Amino acid sequence: MTDLTWLIAGIAVIGVSTVLARRLGVAGPLILVAIGLVASLLLPEFSVPPELILVGILPPLLYASAVRLPAIEFRRDAVPIAGLAVVLVVISALALGTLFFFAIPGLNFALAVALGAIVSPTDAVATSIAKKLGISPRVITMLEGESLLNDATALVLLRSAVAASAAGFSLGSTIGAFAWGVLVAVVIGVGVGLLTLRVRRWIGEPVANTAVGFIVPFVAYLPTEHLGGSGLVAAVAAGITAGQGAARWSTPEQRVSDELNWHTLELLLEGAVFLIMGLELRDIVSANVQKHSGVGVGIGLALAALAIVLAVRALYVSGLVTLIGRRARRMQRDRLQAFSDRLDAFDVEKGDLRDLRPQPGENPNAAPRRGGLVRRTTGRAAGSVARRWAQRTPDAASAQRRVEGVRARVGRVLNDMDYYQASP
Repeated sequence: MTDLTWLIAGIAVIGVSTVLARRLGVAGPLILVAIGLVASLLLPEFSVPPELILVGILPPLLYASAVRLPAIEFRRDAVPIAGLAVVLVVISALALGTLFFFAIPGLNFALAVALGAIVSPTDAVATSIAKKLGISPRVITMLEGESLLNDATALVLLRSAVAASAAGFSLGSTIGAFAWGVLVAVVIGVGVGLLTLRVRRWIGEPVANTAVGFIVPFVAYLPTEHLGGSGLVAAVAAGITAGQGAARWSTPEQRVSDELNWHTLELLLEGAVFLIMGLELRDIVSANVQKHSGVGVGIGLALAALAIVLAVRALYVSGLVTLIGRRARRMQRDRLQAFSDRLDAFDVEKGDLRDLRPQPGENPNAAPRRGGLVRRTTGRAAGSVARRWAQRTPDAASAQRRVEGVRARVGRVLNDMDYYQASP
């Protein structure tokens, strides 16, 4: 079969499996792996160069997922998502690395951690299954954000561990390589994302914008890799930046076009990855059987790794849920609502901005020391405005802009409170 024939057949299989997944209620990636495994029994040996996956498929795939993240929900849960995608991956990789170091003879600790980094992240299958179980939309958003970012984290950790293994393991150098890879990637990725928003706004034409958009992940990937950073993290950072800024910088027509185009590309690339996994699974199992006279060793190691991943995740998520619950209980909505009411009743022409400061019965220090959300909003936003403008008389237009800015900020925090308390 020629390359073109493989491509046509693969796209057809991905399309059919998507329809079957919806009708059967089964995750599409699982169907693709099964189809690939069955096809591998009938086809000659099949393999894909790893460079094609790392350079040709993963950058646009991760970018497509990042650019489609829901902006408001991602902003609200950015800290928990970052913890799940970075901290949890590192902890899981270290725990799995310890298992592999003692279980696999001849494997040094750095390579064991590298193997742990490959195994530890969740993927699209978990998110697809969670969606079908009726789980809270907030949990789904966090899982989608995690499954997007943790791949990039794991790959940075994988590269750092492999480099440490080749040069001799050193905790300081490994942490330094990890930090450098992430820092360079974030700086370049955010820069490329901001530049993309401005260039696409200047172009204006949706069709031309789509063509330009397809090269953005590679524009972020290539210079980052050249500077020793993680190109995949850069692609993710560019996608998040472009996606979060689309509402401000893109027209509705452009956003609708982007949603359809990137969703289609994500479907094809993600399906290709899982189909390739199924096609290569036969040879992997065969090699395991020849080396260990069966699959018992591999299955046992996989089950042990699964138990560790589940245990680490359960402990981490339990602590995270506790912290999120405490944060929701600390929020003093009544105090912020009272301040919002004063803002709504404030007359810019006749009122004094000093009237927006907390009233005598509203002690600004009444909030708990750690109740920062309300205190930051009322104290830092409104109080600072009142103090600055109490020293001079602003014109009505300037005062109106100040008040509207504070009102928008207070309204956003009130909406966030409703979100946190409605979806604990």
